[in-house]
Amino acid sequence: IPSGVKAGTVYSQKPMDSTGQFTFTRASEATRLVDGVVTKVRTNSILQSNDFSDASWLNTNISTTSGQSGYDGTSNAWLIAATSSGGNIRQLSSFSGVAAYSFYVKAGTSSWCRLRLDSNPSPDVNLWVNLSDGSIGANNAIAPYVEDVGNGWWRIVSQNNTTDLNNVRIQPADSNGGTTTSGSIYIQSAQLEQGTVATDYIATTTVAVSE
Repeated sequence: IPSGVKAGTVYSQKPMDSTGQFTFTRASEATRLVDGVVTKVRTNSILQSNDFSDASWLNTNISTTSGQSGYDGTSNAWLIAATSSGGNIRQLSSFSGVAAYSFYVKAGTSSWCRLRLDSNPSPDVNLWVNLSDGSIGANNAIAPYVEDVGNGWWRIVSQNNTTDLNNVRIQPADSNGGTTTSGSIYIQSAQLEQGTVATDYIATTTVAVSE
């Protein structure tokens, strides 16, 4: 049944019990053919993509405050503030291949932020962005870019190509190439997906979600 799916399960219509359904995993992204056009199934591999207090995110030397005004007119944004040097939030990931990592970000008391994709033993990818004007600073990403979404909010996209991604993180910074001991930024809607371009945001909870 095309509509009868959940994470890792495809339901059958007949027989009218569970004997016809099956579970599965994929080693790669899926595609589909619709009216002669091949389309890619998009997947956000980040868990708890907008709950930064959850156990899916590891907070180091940083405090998180929910209920902030977001880029989309909701109160779903978060304030993250460093409590010591190098404060960051990160999520473990075993993603392999070309990946686009994105966040919606707005300046708090810090005017810079840093997105980082950590690999081991491959080199890490870092990207600094000036939240005052959206300009890109020091980086070694594939083709980073920043989108102005209004009211001081930016969607920041960084990429890497690795077989051994270990974790992804974001942190406030006070300068290009630096970090901060007490600065803050606003964040919302994290996404990690295949490819070099960030597609429309897909919300997740405890599992990755595909559309």
